[in-house]
Amino acid sequence: AADPESPSTYLRGRWAVERAFVQSDIPCTVLRAATIVARGSAPFDLATLSARRLPVVPEPRWMRSCIIEPVALADAVQALTLAIDDRDLDGRSFDISGPDRMSLATMAREWAAATGRRRAYVPVPLDAFGASGWASWVLDRRSPRAARLLLEAFRARQVCADPSRRFPLPQ
Repeated sequence: AADPESPSTYLRGRWAVERAFVQSDIPCTVLRAATIVARGSAPFDLATLSARRLPVVPEPRWMRSCIIEPVALADAVQALTLAIDDRDLDGRSFDISGPDRMSLATMAREWAAATGRRRAYVPVPLDAFGASGWASWVLDRRSPRAARLLLEAFRARQVCADPSRRFPLPQ
């Protein structure tokens, strides 16, 4: 979703970094991943934060409406390895994503179930971006600014719209 026209400061910044590399003399392949399923991935951590810490998980509208194609960390590492080894990919840009489209709320629920966390989920009829940023700071000590930038990015569609842009993983 990195785009110079994005309403998200975070996604415009990702676009600027991508362009800087592509326009330099450094041979590079751009790999874009909206959400990598792994601890330490800021979008993943933010999406699963409430399920990690709270017995009752509020699901604001933004978590139910943001559609993503999360990619497993192992697949992201495989794509990086293949891109490094294949010089024919230099100068090209790809999306790396998993096979399933889902909401952030669904990903958080599936992660909680897979890790044995039984939670009650309560849909919240508001976007609650301000409250989500505050909760991120209280529960995870993420800076309010970092949380706000990530939440802002969740308003953008985060899927590979063009199948020809998918990175050619062997499986």
